[in-house]
Amino acid sequence: MTPHMLFAESQGKSFEEIAATWRQNNAGAMEAAALSFDDMLRGGICNVSRHTALPAALLRDLAYDRAEEADFFGPVLTRGRRSDFASSQEAIGQLGDDFYAVDPCFVRDSGYRALLWNLLQRSPNMRRRSIHARKS
Repeated sequence: MTPHMLFAESQGKSFEEIAATWRQNNAGAMEAAALSFDDMLRGGICNVSRHTALPAALLRDLAYDRAEEADFFGPVLTRGRRSDFASSQEAIGQLGDDFYAVDPCFVRDSGYRALLWNLLQRSPNMRRRSIHARKS
């Protein structure tokens, strides 16, 4: 038996009753959990519409439309390379009413920045050594 089922049994209620009570008492946490789930598993972290305050008109101008890049499927043998994707020119795509970042490398890049920042906090001399090494 799973832990959540054991907990429900210890309370003398069904898991559905426990879950319904928790949802009712913790509506804000339920919304945050749903958004976290969306970010982790459904590409929500790339949802520019939700994570920025940029106006929809600007996002629409920055985005490419579905099937806009017709040359990608052209007759030339070199077609189909990454540089031929519309995402190489425009970094946002529209799905439904929302706009999404096409290249999720920003997650990796922000991780590098966070790692570097934490390293510099632990060892302030690292910055001086790094600058000195670049000058030599």
